[in-house]
Amino acid sequence: QKAYLVSAQQRFPFNVRHSLANLNQIEGHLVRWMEEIKDRYEWIMKVDTDEFVAYAPGDGPPDVSSSSLHLPRGAARVTLKVEWVFVMDAPRLGSALTDGERGAKHAARGFKQIYSGPRFDARTFLLGSQAPRSGGGETATGLSIVHYHFRSYEELVRIAYQVVLSHGYILATDCEAEAIRKLPCIASAVGAPSQHKAKILFAHLTNGTQERAKYYQEHGNSGPALREWRNYLRRLFNPKASPYASILHHDDVPAASAAEAQQPPLAWPPCAIETGASASDSHSAAGQAQLQAALPLAQAAASKEPKAIVVKRLCGI
Repeated sequence: QKAYLVSAQQRFPFNVRHSLANLNQIEGHLVRWMEEIKDRYEWIMKVDTDEFVAYAPGDGPPDVSSSSLHLPRGAARVTLKVEWVFVMDAPRLGSALTDGERGAKHAARGFKQIYSGPRFDARTFLLGSQAPRSGGGETATGLSIVHYHFRSYEELVRIAYQVVLSHGYILATDCEAEAIRKLPCIASAVGAPSQHKAKILFAHLTNGTQERAKYYQEHGNSGPALREWRNYLRRLFNPKASPYASILHHDDVPAASAAEAQQPPLAWPPCAIETGASASDSHSAAGQAQLQAALPLAQAAASKEPKAIVVKRLCGI
């Protein structure tokens, strides 16, 4: 990954920072970097590597004829909400990201917000850049995210595991039953960082077969709404001209067989506690109610302690 970013910096106007920070540390790092660059930009947006920024007026697909996002000057607002998100179907295993063309356009609601450079306020920044779902904040008309989030079910679970592990909610040495014991408290904690990843992993561990079937039923029926966008990405990342051909185009990678796709995505260490053990007393209904009441107060205290550490302490893990 580091070599890829170095080569990307040489080809594109990227400012690359390498960091070994975990998810409990990276939010502070990002805020400091944004403070450093805020005077050079009208708007700053935090996106993941599976997210592409686009302009999509009205109800139509992204406009690939112009690179303009039609944003106001940065001094106009402290933050702006993204208006649309294109939710992609899970691609076939072994396919390139740029092959995706099936997706559906939805109102972004609280999916993303962007930050003014001239008026940047660190107190408005969140690691996921979630925007308020109702009230407060203006929407940037047409500003969209094409999100290649829905990959194979196995990859979805693997990423959820990595995120939960990076926060320290579970340990690499935890067995499956120990993870099942810890995750309900995290998944129900109001405002816990990456709470949705804990929900995904817990649902997989307790009901994996049904969750996999539901996943493909929900993310396999969209129409080809992004054909022009797919072609645009192919031109942008032309495999014949790009130094990233092996990364961006995978014609030489065989699709996984049905048997391989059915294999469990994670291998857990042997368990020292009984499989299927229920949540401990610290994760009881009373404990969860106490957590839900305490967590907003802990967040409001403006402590420098990472939120995930506060959640772990309140959950007793």
